[in-house]
Amino acid sequence: MVSQTEPSNEFQVVSRAKRPQRPVDVFARAKSNLARHETALSKSTFFLELVSKLDSWKLQNRTDWSCLRCLALGQPVEHSQALYQLAFLNLLAKRYNIRSVSLYDPAFTKQDEQLLCDLDYKVEEFFEEKETDSILFYIPHSPISLLETVFLTRPKWIITNDVSLYTNKYTSKEYKDKYPQCATISHNIGRTKDDGFTVVASKKKKVQVKTDFPKLALSVQKLGPDSSNQWGNAFSDLCLYLFSA
Repeated sequence: MVSQTEPSNEFQVVSRAKRPQRPVDVFARAKSNLARHETALSKSTFFLELVSKLDSWKLQNRTDWSCLRCLALGQPVEHSQALYQLAFLNLLAKRYNIRSVSLYDPAFTKQDEQLLCDLDYKVEEFFEEKETDSILFYIPHSPISLLETVFLTRPKWIITNDVSLYTNKYTSKEYKDKYPQCATISHNIGRTKDDGFTVVASKKKKVQVKTDFPKLALSVQKLGPDSSNQWGNAFSDLCLYLFSA
């Protein structure tokens, strides 16, 4: 009789333990990507057309910017679009030799602040404005309430939201009642949702109330980069504004 032998337990198949994955160093990745984003943007039609217009207006107004003030940037270390917006800021500062760059966003993390400090930028909530003529404001994707506050300070140069787009949300009267500075600028741009009249309900009849706006000495260049580019919607609905005295 052939004996049946038990299988040997001398050798056992042991599965190889997976090596723990290294945590992604988001700070190092952001610093590396920032340089690549600058290179890509510097060659884009969007950026070249913007600086061409800035160069022209700057020459006409004999302006040299001493400071670049940026608000509502977002979180560049974690978010790609905010990092592209920071790359755009870097290009402006370098092209126009602006040595003083001041930023603030309550959303900044400690890593965001460290990244900005490494660029020799100041992170400061309160900003002392000396001569607004020499300050270039850059406020990408700003809440309209913040824009209303900034426009009250009478900036001369500002790159920010196209405020005329809010006419898709408000009638002329609603817009002026809620955000009078933005509404006035929007009206001067020339895009309105209606013909300047708002229908007001009355017990007896409907009354048309005309919405009047003061005229502004204002130059506007709308910036419309293709959102299919690698930076997506980072620069959608931007406008360059120049307010004259």
